Amino acid sequence: MTPNEIQTVVKKLDHRTTRLEQILPTLATRTDLAEAIAPLATRAELAAAIEPLATKAELAAAIAPLVTKADLAEAIASSIAPLATKTELATLATRAEIATLATKAEIATLATKAEIATLATKAEIATLATKAELTAGLDEVRRHTSVLIEDVRDDIRLLAEHLATVLDQRPGHP
Repeated sequence: MTPNEIQTVVKKLDHRTTRLEQILPTLATRTDLAEAIAPLATRAELAAAIEPLATKAELAAAIAPLVTKADLAEAIASSIAPLATKTELATLATRAEIATLATKAEIATLATKAEIATLATKAEIATLATKAELTAGLDEVRRHTSVLIEDVRDDIRLLAEHLATVLDQRPGHP
């Protein structure tokens, strides 16, 4: 090696040594490591701590009766089935439409079943006369009444004539 190469290698070595000198004070010593390890559990302590825990077989036996994903999916599907779909919900009334309906106070003023029971049924109403039939009947009653009035007037006129004749025939009547 040439002196230049040797000088370069020495400089690199010096540089590495300087870096190591800076890192060395931050590294832990044997006593530091022993103090750090002292509170940690030993193998025997870990084995004693693990001993009461369940084994894989015990866990498998405990998990076996639990509900599976398929059971949950089936339960959810059967629970959701009777619920309304979006299209079915779309056919229902909106709040705005419901607001136009009668309130409880308005419904309270309506007739009850007991009150309605005393009213006529459609069948009973069907047997009643129509407006046209009533009008025709009224016209007939008017004609009949006119005839009766005319008859009574004739009777009164005859009576008046007879009375006038009787009065005229009375003695002492001029």
